[in-house]
Amino acid sequence: MPDLVIKPTAGAGNKLILQDQGGGTGAIIENATITNATLNAPVANTIKLTPGSAPGSPVEGQMYYNDVDNVAYIYNGTAWNQLSNRILDGSTAALAPEYGSDIITLGKPAGLYWLTGASISNHPAQQVYVDSSGWMLYYRHAGTGGSYNSTYEITGDALGEGAIGTLYSPTQGLTDTGSSTTAGSRGVARLATNFVRALGGESASGNVIRITVGSNTAYMTDCQNWYTQTTSDGYGYDNSTSYGMSYAGRRTHTNHASEPLRPIGTYIAVSSNDHIISFYHGNNYSGGYDGTWHVATTIWIREY
Repeated sequence: MPDLVIKPTAGAGNKLILQDQGGGTGAIIENATITNATLNAPVANTIKLTPGSAPGSPVEGQMYYNDVDNVAYIYNGTAWNQLSNRILDGSTAALAPEYGSDIITLGKPAGLYWLTGASISNHPAQQVYVDSSGWMLYYRHAGTGGSYNSTYEITGDALGEGAIGTLYSPTQGLTDTGSSTTAGSRGVARLATNFVRALGGESASGNVIRITVGSNTAYMTDCQNWYTQTTSDGYGYDNSTSYGMSYAGRRTHTNHASEPLRPIGTYIAVSSNDHIISFYHGNNYSGGYDGTWHVATTIWIREY
């Protein structure tokens, strides 16, 4: 039997239109390559999606192949949903998962990875240092060894809630690449508060913040990150936090009233041994407090 060849009429375009018995359109196959077809048998390699970007004004059920992400998408009437599988390993911005725990499940070592934070936050991917347990680094200042050094003074509220420097490592030094060189924030490297909260899943009770200042480490939850004492910027302090000195004991102390004149920390604590301040909003401070001022501060977050 010879091949059945269907040719479009002039102006019809490259479409195969299937009609129902009443003459209405039942289905349209457009810009498709169908090969290896056998009567009454499955058809292999039947549809080739043209590579490119998302079509404009899509309709529900429409598909396309993104040749940048190297994945296929289908339109559900509201948004494009990914069809084909790709491994979000954090190696590039296009392959960024949401959280550090997503990296750990792949068996990746500690290091810098591209992350987006909670998808609902709609943040572009950024590089974040992830440790071997999925903790995500978001603040580092090496401190000045217990003695005030005006060169590395941190001026607190003047810095706002934005990112400072480029954060590469939990051991990043005052003069290392990425640490700020600007007076008032010199030596600081941190992520912006809105991105930190996205890394925590935008959930006060669903994130845990680990703060190490000098020799002390505290775990805080039922709160989200803040850097400034003011609430006029939409952040400010949380007045009912929970904290403990271990991950499992992060709710050892609940309904803890944080000190409004300081950034996130446990200054007004049940025990003086729990006093942790990441930095101070006033003048003449060049590091955090663990019983001694001007010492190193390193802060991490997990989403649960």
